[in-house]
Amino acid sequence: MLSDNSIKFPSLPGYDGEWAPIFFEPILASGERITIAIAVLGEGREFKVFDTLSNEVIDALYGSKSEQVINIVRWCRSSLEQHISVNRSLLGWKSPINGVFMGRVTQACDSDIYKIARQAIQFSSSLSSLSMAAERDYEDFKESNKQSERWQESIIREVLTINPNYKKCFKVKVELGNSNVKTQFGFLTASTAINFAIVSPVRSAASLNNIKARILDLDYLKNSDLLFSPDNFALIIGVPKKDDVTIEKKTKIKISDILDSIYEIGDKENIIVHTAEDSYSAAVKLIDIAA
Repeated sequence: MLSDNSIKFPSLPGYDGEWAPIFFEPILASGERITIAIAVLGEGREFKVFDTLSNEVIDALYGSKSEQVINIVRWCRSSLEQHISVNRSLLGWKSPINGVFMGRVTQACDSDIYKIARQAIQFSSSLSSLSMAAERDYEDFKESNKQSERWQESIIREVLTINPNYKKCFKVKVELGNSNVKTQFGFLTASTAINFAIVSPVRSAASLNNIKARILDLDYLKNSDLLFSPDNFALIIGVPKKDDVTIEKKTKIKISDILDSIYEIGDKENIIVHTAEDSYSAAVKLIDIAA
């Protein structure tokens, strides 16, 4: 039989607070409600009002009227913040706009005010969850782009160490079609067009989208009506080392599947796909392709 001293329960979070959803009824008296904000009142007179809908979600929902809805959210949030600041309570707030009202106040406990807000969103705002997921995808895509930029810069340094004459061939911008928007290519000469991308073990989905975008740019160039058209089109992808013990087996399988799909797209579009585990190997491949 276990003694009382052997039974250990995890300690409870030490931050107490309360939250309430702010509902918007787009059509008065219809009963349709959308959570547009979460008000949280925490310890030590700390409070925050969190928007639960991104501008992109509002635009998708309301189209031409989205700006009006954004202004409603902004106005109500400002009014609520002033109310809480003066009264130090969520109760008693009167919305300045018909069709916006506060829901039931709920007690909560977590590690800080932001964690309580997360709880509130999970319980009251599905659209916010979709918005946060979209934002995470967007942040992953941005980080994937940054990784590709760093990969490209490291290749450029290695190539120029070997052959400085290639300096003007990197980051070449070309106007394709009639859009007046120039597309940048990692490496471009009269005979060769090469783009760079990288597969991230922690952002595989974003990596795949990024790689597809680089292939699409090459394909667009290949089929453009420019006076010159390179003969060689290639993509150099940075990949993790095969013996990298920090990467789980299932992640390596996912990366392999991504590369298989990219090879297939490359074959279809007549774009050669190369992989390299480091920038020096990538530089050597580039020089070989461009020779």
